[in-house]
Amino acid sequence: MNSATNIRYRPSDIQIPEETLKDLQGLSPRTSLLWLVLSWAQIVILLFSFRYFLPEEYFWPLYVPFIFLIAGRMGALLQLLHEAAHSMLSNSKHVNELIARWFCALPVGVNFEGYVIGHLRHHAYTGTKNEPETDYEKYRVSDIRSPFLYLLLIKDLMGLTALFVFFNYTRGKQNIGQPKAGTNLNWSNLLLNLSKLSFVQSVILGLLFQFQIVDYILLWIIPAVSPHMFLMRVRGIAEHGLSKQIGVETSQTSEGMFYTRSVLTSKNEYKYRILHWIERILIGSLGVNYHHEHHLFPRVPFYNLTRLHNYISDQVAQKNPGVYASGYFSALTKNLLPERQ
Repeated sequence: MNSATNIRYRPSDIQIPEETLKDLQGLSPRTSLLWLVLSWAQIVILLFSFRYFLPEEYFWPLYVPFIFLIAGRMGALLQLLHEAAHSMLSNSKHVNELIARWFCALPVGVNFEGYVIGHLRHHAYTGTKNEPETDYEKYRVSDIRSPFLYLLLIKDLMGLTALFVFFNYTRGKQNIGQPKAGTNLNWSNLLLNLSKLSFVQSVILGLLFQFQIVDYILLWIIPAVSPHMFLMRVRGIAEHGLSKQIGVETSQTSEGMFYTRSVLTSKNEYKYRILHWIERILIGSLGVNYHHEHHLFPRVPFYNLTRLHNYISDQVAQKNPGVYASGYFSALTKNLLPERQ
């Protein structure tokens, strides 16, 4: 199949008045700060409820769903880190980096600089061979019929993918985000990042777990390295796996952008609303579900993506209706791109 014939439109083909776009791109640092506080408050409430108010006999029966809930809230912190990668948490570069590094990245074991370099490269080479390994890894196998996909999901649940991401983001700047860059590490960066990570994790261990190491491992480390990575693979396949699912190899950035998907939108909804809210809690928090819109206009902050979607979704659906999936898990099983003539 000649993938060049699949290029339906470019961002410039979406008609949106300059003043409207400027308004949508306006930053509200207070909104970002509010969601940061709310995300942490949700984590604290979940942890204290589970540790102090849940009867002991229910601990293990409810453990797995609980750590998936914690992983979902960690995903919200990662989404705020994502906003910082686009300099959208604050108008101040210093404040933007300070909040993202100490309150979003390091708590979930991510190196701030490495993430930013890798993510911006992801936008520059979406869906192409030059995309960062950390992003391509999430959807390189997107066929639910493939046994290898289940091996990758097991790898996620074992925490091996989390180690891969950590060391990839800790490479020297020249290698961060580079596909097949090898395993060379900048050891001074590694030691510095480990010291910062150890400090933040020690604060979490003391403040949230009162230095109860077993609880810290069960309720913080395991959610971060296991279900969180599992959910990120599901998200990666939903957002970027369409080209793989229909057997199209992209070679240009514009082609890769065409195959990004948005999920949980009014354009294509689950029949049962409960499924919508379960996926929003686990994966689709803070506007991350409007992923196609984000790739079209990456300077629009998360709290304005719903407005952007409402403004352009009819245009997008006419040009490329396949970008709207009903949900993250449904995107694993359905070919949402219309048949080509």
